[in-house]
Amino acid sequence: KIKLNYDANKDKLRKIEVGEPLYLFMDKLLKEIGARKRLSEFVGLDEALKYLDTFIELVNNSGNPIKVDKDTAKKFIEAVY
Repeated sequence: KIKLNYDANKDKLRKIEVGEPLYLFMDKLLKEIGARKRLSEFVGLDEALKYLDTFIELVNNSGNPIKVDKDTAKKFIEAVY
């Protein structure tokens, strides 16, 4: 989610970045501590994509700083897969 919202929040995130974007730092940190999980560990891609409309609705009705369309949501799901 940090990467998805990075462009919308980069001015706020700069305050806490140290040499690299926060989403890259968090990705490395989660891998190092063994907490990095992929969606593929829990469900098949076809099954995950069945919930694309639900994902879009949840993101767009939350406090998320950007609204996502179907293409953006699909790319996000594929990226975390």
